[in-house]
Amino acid sequence: MKRIPHRFSTDYWLFSVISALVMFGIIMVFSASAALSPAAFYRVLALQLGCALGCFALLFFFMGWDYRYLNRNAAVIGLLSLTVLLLLLVFFFPAKNGAHRWIQLPFFDFQPAELAKVSLMVFLAWYLERYGAEINQPRVLALCGLPLAVILGLIVVQPDLGTVLCLAAIGVLMLFLAQIRWAYILIVAVASLPALYFFLFRVSFRWKRLLAFLDPFNDPLGASYHIRQSLLAIGNGGILGQGLGEGKAKLFFLPESNTDFIYAVIGEELGLWGSLLVLALFGILLWRGLRAAIHAPDRFGSYLALGLTLVLVLQALINMSVALSLVPTKGITLPFISKGGSSLLMSSIAAGLLLNVAQEGQ
Repeated sequence: MKRIPHRFSTDYWLFSVISALVMFGIIMVFSASAALSPAAFYRVLALQLGCALGCFALLFFFMGWDYRYLNRNAAVIGLLSLTVLLLLLVFFFPAKNGAHRWIQLPFFDFQPAELAKVSLMVFLAWYLERYGAEINQPRVLALCGLPLAVILGLIVVQPDLGTVLCLAAIGVLMLFLAQIRWAYILIVAVASLPALYFFLFRVSFRWKRLLAFLDPFNDPLGASYHIRQSLLAIGNGGILGQGLGEGKAKLFFLPESNTDFIYAVIGEELGLWGSLLVLALFGILLWRGLRAAIHAPDRFGSYLALGLTLVLVLQALINMSVALSLVPTKGITLPFISKGGSSLLMSSIAAGLLLNVAQEGQ
């Protein structure tokens, strides 16, 4: 087994895009946080810069670390066990904004759901590589669904339905590519309808978000406030934008301006061209990620590259769609760009593994 891939085989397109997104994220977090108090501003900037340095350290480490070490029973079981443990641990910390999503550390808050995105992709790649040919056997399919159900169940009660739906969609797509029968997908979809109905229509804040999505200007000071301010910011940006640092929405009009709604700040300050630039960067990431999956030297690497690519790109598309009111409001960050140590560091691990698969494929 090779230990370190050759340097000359690095996918420079993929590495350049990831580096550009991280550097662009530092600039936009700096701009979107400008209205904070000096102490809070410097704390946010220091955290983002520190996490960016950690991002590149993780990126280089996992680029040179053979991804096939993850294709072992002990590695997969250990990673899943750690994820479940951390997802349970969040309930022992005080709730923030009505949710138990974070392990509160001295310097930053760690969100185990971000780790779950990586660990579930590793598990699915490992499982489908071993049992893909038998995936239509009920026993094999049930054993695949058990870890998914446990981890997604722990995430949904935090509550964080957006991450669950994102990971469930990726899981279904990977199972579909493994040639699972349509009947099984239909059975799972029908069985999930009661739970989906409860979480969407019987939980008051989600029902209000759904109504706000259907009519963003119906309750401008209530449930529609976030999306209304986001649309106003993007509309104010026009084609060329107001200029970097010149946006008004971040002046406490737009909540979560440096995390969930940072794409609205990009649209206001850099305009349509800045928004399209971000979309293009993630489009290149999708292209190179799918190419890595196609050219991977083994099935495990192929599934792993596919899953990690979809995690990064689908999360980005959901975040941008929320800012544009194309989907209901969900608390999902923009990978590599939004403020947040957990998202940036876990995205870096995913990107490092993706680069590792890409260079092994070359």
